[in-house]
Amino acid sequence: MKIAILTFWNSNDNYGQILQGYALQSYLKKLGHSAYIVRYEERKTYPTIFQERGLKPFIKRIIKWTLHNKDYKKQRNAYRKNCLRQFHLFKQRMEYSSQRYFSYNELMGNPPVADMYITGSDQVWGRIPTMAKEQPYFLKFGDKNVKRVAYAASIGSSDFFNTHPDVLKTLTKEIDYISIREHSKLQLFEKNNIVTTWVLDPVFLLEKEDYLSLCDKQKTEKGIFIYAVNIENGSEIKIDEIKQIARAKGMQLTATLSSGYFPFSECLGNDIKYIYPTIEEWIREINSAETVVTTSFHGVMLSIILHKEFVYLPLKSAFSKGNDRVTSLLDVLGLSNRVLQTSYSEILNKKICWDKVDEILNRKREISKEFLKECGC
Repeated sequence: MKIAILTFWNSNDNYGQILQGYALQSYLKKLGHSAYIVRYEERKTYPTIFQERGLKPFIKRIIKWTLHNKDYKKQRNAYRKNCLRQFHLFKQRMEYSSQRYFSYNELMGNPPVADMYITGSDQVWGRIPTMAKEQPYFLKFGDKNVKRVAYAASIGSSDFFNTHPDVLKTLTKEIDYISIREHSKLQLFEKNNIVTTWVLDPVFLLEKEDYLSLCDKQKTEKGIFIYAVNIENGSEIKIDEIKQIARAKGMQLTATLSSGYFPFSECLGNDIKYIYPTIEEWIREINSAETVVTTSFHGVMLSIILHKEFVYLPLKSAFSKGNDRVTSLLDVLGLSNRVLQTSYSEILNKKICWDKVDEILNRKREISKEFLKECGC
């Protein structure tokens, strides 16, 4: 069967975004299907100020550049670091649509050829769903006879559907099988009489050996590996305490930073080794580390798959709503004690019982695979 996947796919520094698409595509191929990711991305338009000509617009551009020079430099630096990650090389392992779609209208006019459309995973339902550019993630295009499936679709931190249940019903009406990633969101769907299954993120469809097969055999020094997204200064993750633990144990402290809601910067101090690994090297860093410290959903997921002791750092203030996608899964797996509350030492002194975690995870993995089987995969 030919399957077209609608998901986020074009990041240059979000390791989890690329891996979840890779995992879903790889698993479907293992089942004997021909699966590819639809290269859909809304084309960004330049602000009017950059299109206008004349003295007045020129002066506006100078003022804008002067006032926002710091942000400009941060974005430029992030771009240069992202080039080191070479995500384009990993993407060569995957299959994509030959056509690149830049609007909903283009998808409507020339829809991808497939027997099944799958939307998910990642936060594909987490933005303003009534906007035209978000309609593709609800599979609002193509022949009506094509089977439509939502696999591990995530609403993320959005509260939109809590106050607009009618929109949720309308948008999901044409989807034949629906599954979501956040266990805590099940009640929302059940309350609106939408048949929904809770499944694991696609990264769990593959096994530990699948990820290790992507890495080379080169060993890295055991130590503490930090993978941080959406932080602006070290105090947000209590970096001084991490450094103290690393010094006490004589360990190397290595950090990989990525952009999220804003461009990243090397904000953890000059006494840390910053690296910008490829996706394969990122997996190897997690696997080689003695401890992983992360603010990232997929940083936590890969730590669990690879059986690494980890600490999850919940985001603060405006970004705290996104913590639920991590904490809801940790609750299910009995790993709630890995969420930083007071001190790192309190968490790291308790070792994870991986046999117990695997027992629960394997049951949930079978539910996830059974869902895809029921869909016809």
